[in-house]
Amino acid sequence: MITVILVDDEKPSLDELEYIISKFDYVEILGKYLDSQEALEKIKIQEPDLVFLDINMPVLSGLEIADKINKLNLTTSVIFSTAYDQHALSAFEKNAVDYILKPYDCDRVLQAIRKFKRRLGDKNERISNLEKNLNTIKKMPIWKGDKIVFVNIEDILFCKVDEGEVFINTYTDTYTINESLCSLEGKLPKEVFFKTHRSYIVNISKIEEVTPYFNHTLMIKVTGAKELIPVSRSNVKAFKDFLKIS
Repeated sequence: MITVILVDDEKPSLDELEYIISKFDYVEILGKYLDSQEALEKIKIQEPDLVFLDINMPVLSGLEIADKINKLNLTTSVIFSTAYDQHALSAFEKNAVDYILKPYDCDRVLQAIRKFKRRLGDKNERISNLEKNLNTIKKMPIWKGDKIVFVNIEDILFCKVDEGEVFINTYTDTYTINESLCSLEGKLPKEVFFKTHRSYIVNISKIEEVTPYFNHTLMIKVTGAKELIPVSRSNVKAFKDFLKIS
């Protein structure tokens, strides 16, 4: 399922785009916005796969929103739309997926979405190929905005799920990834990483302190992190066995 947000300050155009995209059962519309500032805030929170952006809007233009998306290192891609074609070069300089001239046409919108799907497929294939070499290069490739960064596995302190998003925490940065914690667990060396809780995986080599907590659970202090990592009651025995402590 591809998640999208639609942004256009002209209501008839926005409604028409919504009508066209609603025909595609593999696309989920998270929201549509006439106000560009409100749209940007929603994009930050929801981080959709794709945003349809009108270029000519008051307060924040589509090009300005695209700049902010890039600066925030969001994984969101952009398809621009406008009634004029003089912005085409600027649009593609923003690494846009496509550029649609209004009025919206169903076939043209479909073509743009298919182009995004191809790009997404290429992106996922590159990640997959890099992950195949994980055990030899000892690094994990992660998309950060439009770039792939290589995170040293030994630098990972812990990973967690928070409000449906999966985060990898290192000494210097926090990365958001588009996969489940279960999937991530399968890629990390099982000799070093332990799932202490349904929402946490910890790097055992980074543990500084383990403290008893409420209701026979435990709390872990990790070197370089302020956040305490819980060990759920159901995982306490396995955790102690893993560390060979009684």
